[in-house]
Amino acid sequence: MSSKDAILKSIRTLGARVLPKSARLILFGLNFVKTGIISSELGKFYSQLFELRQTGDYDDWKVVTENDIMPLVPTAELFLDTLESLIKE
Repeated sequence: MSSKDAILKSIRTLGARVLPKSARLILFGLNFVKTGIISSELGKFYSQLFELRQTGDYDDWKVVTENDIMPLVPTAELFLDTLESLIKE
């Protein structure tokens, strides 16, 4: 499951509609990080991924490379595992 799918499924469990990316980021922070369901470290990580995606999509001067991504893989796996365990609850 991709991180996007995991986030959307988590938000849908709250009854929220599918929203723009920035709104999903805010909803995730309010409903999962601020309430302590997700650690603040993983919340910051999700924000970091969001910014990296924005950079890759919209910044003409920065190219996101494998060197940018590979250090994030272990935390991304932890993030997805955490979300998947919440979904199964």
